[in-house]
Amino acid sequence: MAMLSSAKVIDAAGLRPSVVGSHSRGLELGTGDTHEGWVCTCGDENIARSTFTVPAAKYELTRDDMKLRSETMWVKPHGFGYAAGDCEVEMGTALKELDWPRDEYVISTKIFFGTSRKEPNTNGLSKKHLVEGLKSSLKRLQLDYVDVVFAHRPDPATPMKEIVEGFTQIIRNLNLAYYWGTSEWSATQIMEATQIAERYNLIAPVVEQPQYNAFHRERFEVEYAPIFEQFKYGTTIWSPLASGLLTGKYNDGIPSDSRFATNKDFFASTIKQLETPEGKAKIEKLRTLMYPPSFLAQQRLSRSTTTAKL
Repeated sequence: MAMLSSAKVIDAAGLRPSVVGSHSRGLELGTGDTHEGWVCTCGDENIARSTFTVPAAKYELTRDDMKLRSETMWVKPHGFGYAAGDCEVEMGTALKELDWPRDEYVISTKIFFGTSRKEPNTNGLSKKHLVEGLKSSLKRLQLDYVDVVFAHRPDPATPMKEIVEGFTQIIRNLNLAYYWGTSEWSATQIMEATQIAERYNLIAPVVEQPQYNAFHRERFEVEYAPIFEQFKYGTTIWSPLASGLLTGKYNDGIPSDSRFATNKDFFASTIKQLETPEGKAKIEKLRTLMYPPSFLAQQRLSRSTTTAKL
């Protein structure tokens, strides 16, 4: 999803990516959904154009279209696990065709799940997969480095010291990234990684990407509060609209042209959750928030009056 945004500093790094803000001039682009076959293979060029995540020549995008002259854009291909890396190929092609100066955008990717291969060293956070996986990612992106590489999930099978050493090697020795971050790590795990980095003169993570929306608030607002304060930890988020639930589009069922309908297998657990009492309660709560009782009462009165007139 593309989001209008304004620049903000990740305090622990001094990096100035675009983030959601009220004075909007930049953009943040995520490509997890748009390159999973839900946009590119559907032929809906308007949707693809609105997300700004497709090859420039095909959709005639320009820097003026993106309004990037005064801000830095954060591009997040997230190739690992998404469309087997095809989203990175698409984004790499777009960046190549647009030929933007490299200092005009911040680009990040995530590593953990691999690209659907089954070999034992093609997932996780071992040094081997970190280095080889990121090199493969860069090849797809046609870039020499990314600005930020995220550990897509914690890896209980790999010692934390090796994980921190691996990211340090990527940054300090191989120059494949400038910073590293975490995604859906607990505050305890982030603190452990930071303390190991301090103890062994390694490089600590600087940013977390959790799920954060009206249905998922506690981890971001409560659990992470100490690390935001103590380490000046940065953040970007995923699923700000709860997979579209917060748009209201699923209030009355699943539309036939929605992601939930066209990709039932991928969203099976989410769809199943919607059918539970808890899921139905969420939808009802959302419906109430979007349409308060006073509004609904007015609508009913209006319909009754119209019916009486007829």
